[in-house]
Amino acid sequence: MASSKYSLSNSDKGGDFDGYYTTIGTWESAVDGNTGNGELAELVIYAEVGDVGALTQAGWTSGALSKITVNPGDEHKAVKNDGVYGSGRWYLFTDAIVEDIELDGGYFQNSDGNTGAITRRCASYDSSIYGYNRIGYCYNCLSDSSTADAYYYLSGGVYNCTSIDSGNRGFVLTDAINCVAYNSTGDDFSPQGKTLSYCASEDSTATGTGSITGIASSVFANYAGGDYHLASDSTTVSGEGLNLIDNAPSLSDPQLDVDGDEWPGAGGGAWDIGFDYYVSGVIPDPDPLDTGLALGAIEYETGSMYLGDTEIETMFLGGINITQQYVTDENGAYLIDENNNYITYGD
Repeated sequence: MASSKYSLSNSDKGGDFDGYYTTIGTWESAVDGNTGNGELAELVIYAEVGDVGALTQAGWTSGALSKITVNPGDEHKAVKNDGVYGSGRWYLFTDAIVEDIELDGGYFQNSDGNTGAITRRCASYDSSIYGYNRIGYCYNCLSDSSTADAYYYLSGGVYNCTSIDSGNRGFVLTDAINCVAYNSTGDDFSPQGKTLSYCASEDSTATGTGSITGIASSVFANYAGGDYHLASDSTTVSGEGLNLIDNAPSLSDPQLDVDGDEWPGAGGGAWDIGFDYYVSGVIPDPDPLDTGLALGAIEYETGSMYLGDTEIETMFLGGINITQQYVTDENGAYLIDENNNYITYGD
């Protein structure tokens, strides 16, 4: 099998896909061992499939490549069971790249004794063991309530990652830059000869250049509610990180935070610590409501937007259009304007 690209979905999505699978196991059975050296097996997952389960990647051909991503708009955004999520353990082959995947009760680990896999903007909740174990690199990831260490022995290091409520330690045997750990049962950081810089901890273990200790739960938007984005007044960690594009360009991949916000570029100033880049003035997505109304809307206009063929009201907060982007009718039609263009905030 040469390089391939499939969707994990309930129907054929057409476009540049070679086809579709409805379970991750059937996709892997088709490509496992059949993707040659230097060839890429790509999978794009749609949230419509629900819990995608576990991934094995145990018998892949040496030199084969895999990339597992999420359909744009279906990313998890660090909200549990939102977007694309799986369960169980994801064993990642050496040259695997995984993006925007959430695991509930599972974790990410290398599958073949090597440690070259990369996770970007991923989340692990309530793992029965580690959050991320012996893979290569983690960028803008979250581990929440792992039983064992949150991030253990990552050969390439962790960058702008967050550890919350680890049942043991937060970041262990790994280089870390711009990472935050809070409320670990053991040490928030245990580098054991590895290098820390611009990190933050509740305890005193965030050492190295630019690091901060003694942080409180108030740095998070809603710690008790499981929202670990930065609070609007979290000056303790906001703007206290290292701009990786300026100072460590080889470690600046990707240049997006967990929500897809772009980190400041070259000469753009300091980064924040943790997986979230706080962008002032951004209005959070309101709760999706079938009626097409958004919480916080204080002004309404009609005649400019449609849900399917039905004319509906638009909503404004001050002068900013905050109409819910993901409102759908019973047929799953997205909110569009009179020209059949998708509506986004600010249009």
